[in-house]
Amino acid sequence: IQNTYRYGMAITATTSVLTGEDWKYAKDIKPGDWVFNRLGKPVRVKTVQTYRAEDCCRVTFDDSLSVDGDMHLSMHTEDQHYRYAVSKYKGLKKRRSAPKLRSVVEMQEIGLFYKPYTKMFSVPTTEPIQLPHQPLGIPPFVYGLWFFGRIRRNQIKIPYEFLDDAIEKLKNAGYQVEKIGPYYGKYERIRTNPSIWDQLRGLQTHKMPIQYLNGSEEQRLELLQGILSTKPCKTINRVGRFAFRTKKKHLSVTVQYLSESLGAKTTLSIDKTRKTYDLKVTRIIPFLPQMGPKRPTAHLARRYVKSIERIPAQLCVHIETDEKDGTFLVGEGFISCR
Repeated sequence: IQNTYRYGMAITATTSVLTGEDWKYAKDIKPGDWVFNRLGKPVRVKTVQTYRAEDCCRVTFDDSLSVDGDMHLSMHTEDQHYRYAVSKYKGLKKRRSAPKLRSVVEMQEIGLFYKPYTKMFSVPTTEPIQLPHQPLGIPPFVYGLWFFGRIRRNQIKIPYEFLDDAIEKLKNAGYQVEKIGPYYGKYERIRTNPSIWDQLRGLQTHKMPIQYLNGSEEQRLELLQGILSTKPCKTINRVGRFAFRTKKKHLSVTVQYLSESLGAKTTLSIDKTRKTYDLKVTRIIPFLPQMGPKRPTAHLARRYVKSIERIPAQLCVHIETDEKDGTFLVGEGFISCR
């Protein structure tokens, strides 16, 4: 363990990083592991160095996510000029130039606000993470619909606005569907044959199996569509954000991961009155067919730097990859760092 900055940027040892195998703490990553760059593509880790950094900081964003590292921590950041240039494209095409890499020190020197209460820097959301296709026994849409919509072993509740589309997809997957009756006025109860519960065998758990969460981009999108089809939404054709509420944190974190891994921005908060976890998902692509062809706008694909504050000395890890600019994605928000 070295007590020096000659290795450059580092994240704290307990920062979570998505690898080709699964999530790992930075301290557990080794040369040869695969991580992901800002375009969602896998890159190989070349070297890993661990040291104790005396000067550390926490970068907090407007959606409450944060990244911890030493003072040389760098990120792809947009300033007001870059955002203005992006807005001229109106979402029709992307800029060729990438956001500029800026260190924490540089951002502090420039200033985090260019007008009172107007934030200077933003970090774009990642492109969809390119994970390999997984062999799954149950189609992802069907599993997501069953996992979040089941009320008994072989009964699923579906909001009326998604009922026809969900039944059609179930039939296309080889299921016979029987309508049972209304459920609390907003839902229709259905039963499938064959029974999804019986088909799953050892996968009837309270947590979603890792192979479904780490499927390909298409598989994760189908899974998220199945999940969102279990929640009522009256203005689905115009909605730009989804509100997902549950009393179980692990379920909200699951939806957050799926959404973020597909390039969406999320905000997870706790409602102390209702004792629920409230997740807001800002879509970048039409998650559901009913949403129509509305083109996404560029401002939905970024999170703003809210504050930078000093934190106590930490054990930090410097990671180098075979990516040209040396960046890789860290944390729940898949933030590109170097």
